[in-house]
Amino acid sequence: MVQRQLLQAYRREYQLLFVAIACFGVGRSLLIAVHRRHRVCAACVALPKHLFRADARAHHTDKHHRQSRYWLRQRSKHPASGTLRRGVWKGQFKVHVAHHTGESMIREQSMLTKETTQYILDEIKPIYVFNGHDHDGCIYKHNNHTIEYTIRSMMGEFGGYSALFEIRKPNPDIENFEYSFKICPFIQTKFINISFGVTGGWLVLFIIYNLILSFIRCYHNQFKKSSSSSSSSNQKYKKD
Repeated sequence: MVQRQLLQAYRREYQLLFVAIACFGVGRSLLIAVHRRHRVCAACVALPKHLFRADARAHHTDKHHRQSRYWLRQRSKHPASGTLRRGVWKGQFKVHVAHHTGESMIREQSMLTKETTQYILDEIKPIYVFNGHDHDGCIYKHNNHTIEYTIRSMMGEFGGYSALFEIRKPNPDIENFEYSFKICPFIQTKFINISFGVTGGWLVLFIIYNLILSFIRCYHNQFKKSSSSSSSSNQKYKKD
């Protein structure tokens, strides 16, 4: 299991970030690569959706990717090569759908093709695969013992989920690592909307209250001025 202190620090540090993602739909893709010599490297890059092409095998032939043991994609892999282990979504797998542009480029797709999926599993041979887009989330075990984690989406009706994957070295003298995965449910988007609505309502009431108060004060000041001027004129008339 993920260490409790690390999990608390993760939630504390990134709570605001995931609220922003849930509200504004900020898209990120994180590639975590652990080399065969256990050298850890991580890179966080923003990638537009049209760059996730199903058969762009040039991305898989890079030496750095060949040595990677962890693979994260925005699109799910083809599910025909494994069995579903656990997941909150009980429906059938969606059929592979791809929308092409006028230049035969893939603009959008529901999952990777079977050929690309098999290429990743056979050539890259990742231990863990992380992906997630508009999914309910599940854990999927492929036939080559690769475990694929589809992270529950943070946006919309999916309810603000995230996940923490920890890589730790229990003994500094031994080149051996332990890996832990933990689902981290954050505040749901409906509660964010409710909080925004309540805050906006109080803000509107505050503005209306101050406007009414300013009108009352203005009317009260004018009434005092008129009463004082009338009283002074009456006193002057009595003296005459």
